[in-house]
Amino acid sequence: MIHTSATFALVCASLSAAQSLSINISGEGQNGFGPYTATIDLDTTNWPGSCPATGVLQFTAVPPATISGNATLIDGCSFEVFGDILGDIPGVGPYEWIIQAMFSVEDNTAAEISGNGVTRVIGNNPFDGATFDLGFNSDWTSDGTLTPLPDDGVLTCATWPVIGGGNGRTYEIHRLPLNSNWEAARVAADALGGKLAAFETRAERDFVFSSVSSRILDGVVTATALVQDFSQTECLINGEPNCGWVWWEGGPIRWAAWNAGEPNNSNGGSSEDFAEFQFAGGFNDIIDGTYTQMLVEFPADDDTPIAEDEVVLGSNRFVRYRTRGGMSWPQLQDFAVAQGGQLACFETEAELDAATPLGDNLPDGALLAIGLVQAPGSIEPTGGWGWINGAALTYDRWGGAEPNDNPFGEDVVQMLPGGFWNDTRDLFNATHAILEFSDAPPPPPACPEDLDESGTVGFGDVLAALSAWGTADGDVDGNGSTDFGDILAILSEWGVCAEG
Repeated sequence: MIHTSATFALVCASLSAAQSLSINISGEGQNGFGPYTATIDLDTTNWPGSCPATGVLQFTAVPPATISGNATLIDGCSFEVFGDILGDIPGVGPYEWIIQAMFSVEDNTAAEISGNGVTRVIGNNPFDGATFDLGFNSDWTSDGTLTPLPDDGVLTCATWPVIGGGNGRTYEIHRLPLNSNWEAARVAADALGGKLAAFETRAERDFVFSSVSSRILDGVVTATALVQDFSQTECLINGEPNCGWVWWEGGPIRWAAWNAGEPNNSNGGSSEDFAEFQFAGGFNDIIDGTYTQMLVEFPADDDTPIAEDEVVLGSNRFVRYRTRGGMSWPQLQDFAVAQGGQLACFETEAELDAATPLGDNLPDGALLAIGLVQAPGSIEPTGGWGWINGAALTYDRWGGAEPNDNPFGEDVVQMLPGGFWNDTRDLFNATHAILEFSDAPPPPPACPEDLDESGTVGFGDVLAALSAWGTADGDVDGNGSTDFGDILAILSEWGVCAEG
């Protein structure tokens, strides 16, 4: 029945504009039906997700039938339409057929494109009730004009808002050439100013998947930062299929990311050392060279860590911060010092006990950094541990079998629920940190009469007092104002400042 010649045009505008595709088919009739024409219109805004397909099938001297179904982009160069044909012939009755059509574009970057396709129609002839299955036909071609997607190839994007507990980062899905390898995806993500996405916590994965799930589909292979690294120490013991899975430049997986039954390293003898982010929101291990798109993570406009909670013990405040995509221990210490503090150094057990609640009830996969570090060259795994401010470690709160330096290079510490410690590697992957601030007033200057801070009390200090006359800036005797009492105090301490 479907001997066809067809023309179609694929119109792809920017992400914010609608995208559409129209297929016009004409062919000879069969099984009692005369020549026909058909038009199928697709709203392809959500490609490669499933999109609606609607149209009209018109036979000579027979009322038009409606076409309704869905279309799915298969690999960027081919797509499938599947749906129902519903019609009603006066005096004969209604009929319902199933149509499946597959279209392939030979070059989707050319200004003038050509392609081919196959169709299948299954149903009953309304005139005699006979069942027919016309099978696949491949006797039609198509010509049209293609307006490509924008050069950035962005298919969809979402930003995780800080106000909603997010990191302010933006996640975009970009097209890749068909059957790209993982390294090509990594290089392409870097060139865009981002990186392949690494879900440090389950909450991050949940937000991203809920926001871009229309593009995460069965048969569309999506690259992220998840790969298998056989240099991991655990691979010496465990091996395939579970060992060595890490976020590239982001550390090991700290939450259950896999779909049921995965990873399984099962591909007919080919090693599955890479992963795809799948339509169910989990991961599946795969061979390389099969990617068609990538999920790219971009920094927030402001990557400053966010204060979340705090506890106070005497004059010390311990504040938990949330990073925006992972930071290293030196980065966190630099940030703390710039804020007037330091990575938390629990020099007493009382301080650790007070701050312990800050480590409870964090998101699944969170890594909470504190200021306990191991000196380079120390004897592993127990030697050389001390606080980042130079204070000695006088007690321990290590978790079971910790520290163990497994895998090798675990020379910083994360705090676990209950205040326990675990040695870990610094892979720029701390999602949270506890910073310590002292709210005690600063000690008084050793020599308050030395107003010009020259190290001696002399004429410069008299001049400084005169220039501050009537204000508090030169107040030495503590009466709140600079006056003759302060001049007398300066004269009484004339000479080199005395300590204390």
